[in-house]
Amino acid sequence: MPILSATTRKLFRFIFNFFLANACLSLLIGINYITILPDFAQMTNGPSATAWIWFFLVISFIAQIALVVFVSFLLVFLINCLLPRQWLIVPLSILLGAAVIFCLIGDSIAFRLYHMHYAAVGIEIFKVNALSQVISFSVAEVLKLVIAGFVLFLLESLIAYQTWKRTKLDGNGRWRYILAGIFAGCVAASYGFNYAARNTANLLSENNRYLMVKATRFLPYYDELYQMLVPFSDKTQRIKTMAGEINFTPYSNRHPLDYPKHVLQCQPESKPLNIVVIVVDTWRFDAMSAEATPNIYQFAKKAAQFQNHWSGGNCTKSGLFSFFYGLPGNYWGAFLRQQRGPELIHQLVKANYKMAVFASAALTFPAFDRTVFQEIKPLIRLTPGETTVARDERITKNFKQFLLSRDARQPFFSFIFYDEVHNYCEPTTPDQHPFKPWLKICNRLMLKKSSNPRRYMKRYLNSVYFVDSQIKQVFDALQKQHLFKDTIVIVTADHGEEINDHHSGYWQHASAYTSYQLHTPLLVYWPGEKPRIYKHFTTHYDFVPTIMTRVLHCQNPSSDYAIGESLFSIVTRPVLISGSYADYAIISKDQIARIYPGGDYGLDDGTGQPLANRSLQPQPLQQAFNYLHHYFK
Repeated sequence: MPILSATTRKLFRFIFNFFLANACLSLLIGINYITILPDFAQMTNGPSATAWIWFFLVISFIAQIALVVFVSFLLVFLINCLLPRQWLIVPLSILLGAAVIFCLIGDSIAFRLYHMHYAAVGIEIFKVNALSQVISFSVAEVLKLVIAGFVLFLLESLIAYQTWKRTKLDGNGRWRYILAGIFAGCVAASYGFNYAARNTANLLSENNRYLMVKATRFLPYYDELYQMLVPFSDKTQRIKTMAGEINFTPYSNRHPLDYPKHVLQCQPESKPLNIVVIVVDTWRFDAMSAEATPNIYQFAKKAAQFQNHWSGGNCTKSGLFSFFYGLPGNYWGAFLRQQRGPELIHQLVKANYKMAVFASAALTFPAFDRTVFQEIKPLIRLTPGETTVARDERITKNFKQFLLSRDARQPFFSFIFYDEVHNYCEPTTPDQHPFKPWLKICNRLMLKKSSNPRRYMKRYLNSVYFVDSQIKQVFDALQKQHLFKDTIVIVTADHGEEINDHHSGYWQHASAYTSYQLHTPLLVYWPGEKPRIYKHFTTHYDFVPTIMTRVLHCQNPSSDYAIGESLFSIVTRPVLISGSYADYAIISKDQIARIYPGGDYGLDDGTGQPLANRSLQPQPLQQAFNYLHHYFK
């Protein structure tokens, strides 16, 4: 007597067939991932090596799509074991199928814009309820997503109807077993080749092993699933150079910190200077001009202008982390887990500074409320306002009220963080639009390398122009209370923004390590200092040592708490470590070495395009890895 009822077996057959149909459909969707592949022919040693890489890529592509769909539909299999009801299983399969395809489409679009898979980042944004503040969609983009979801639901319903109609208890269905065998064979071959190439000496040339790992980065979450399904996979990343092998362990958030290296000895003056830090989210270096930022441009004439200043990240998390900690964003996980704030904030609080933070963007993503500003009480984590424009206006108003209500006998530190430039595609735009013709409605879902960025750039500059008007009110408030005589005012950005400037398909930040994403404005007004233009190379890592030594008069060497130097020190800074949400880059004079979490690395030029037939330079790599281990015990 059969253990399973006829209904249960029929539903299992339906789920199996529906899974295969969705896997085939997903293959068509997934082709979008490999449209931006590098030219492997220029990176291999002959046609046989090129053919091998393409063979591996194709079977891995089939395998990964099949696994993604299978893992998603495993839930339906389990539910059918407990509650085999047609009224439950069929609708659930339809909804899950539509959701999986929708997510693949969304991830493929994001991959085309960012060249990275950012599902983990998206999940974190949802968890802290910061979607509307972090990701702003235009009306056209929302409408297209809604239509796509509706169409997918209808398509999945049609597939389910046909699948149920053709499902028979006594049918042999040989085709589905052949198809399932192809999928299973591709999974076994791909993961087997990958494991062997990573762990077996001399199986492939080093270049071909490197290209295998590089190819998997273009597939949706291949490395994540590989490490889950292959428990003995090598999790130690190795960079091979002409001078030998450099090993570096992925940065564990469980690793205990050794920060600062020694107890800081600081002796601030009895009445130290006030500090106002104004940061414009996503403000690129060439967007500070007489046209885009007339008020900041005039202010710059009274300040020190650092014209070759670079961020420690191409996203807000690493950008602000490098600015306030003076450390690479690779340490983020450890500081977050251990709830450790930066030594700069600690010393300011210790020196009796009144701390005031005004952020238009949510401080819960990234979790600055548990890292950078965790020592500041009270802390406003979310600024009220339906739009970014409204929140930017609110923080300007709040700062002016703070100046009026503060105790004039107490020094203060204030951080003002504007977000409209980051959300320049938000439906509600500033009232003034001096840059014309500007794009009325963004449609980033259809962008590609050949798309013209001109109207997007105009819209972006209009947002910059609006934020400039808000910063003017900050300047006016400081002037009205005669605070410029004893207040340091710093104006900068967390990172820049690329708008297909090189026609290489980069339409956002957090996607590459080009000058448009890392090169930011930096103005420093210091009471008593003459205006000056500095052209030496400086970074966000230099802010902390500058304040620690010149304001708080800390006697320790800056290496006790940061990897930077004073902004005003014209010394060689041989390497820049710049981070993102998943990968990071080691940037030296001649190359950008991009390190990915799966063990892959790439060498890019200044436009973010891969360099062919180039070798890693061991000296900047080793120096960077020393920095990345220095503050761990």
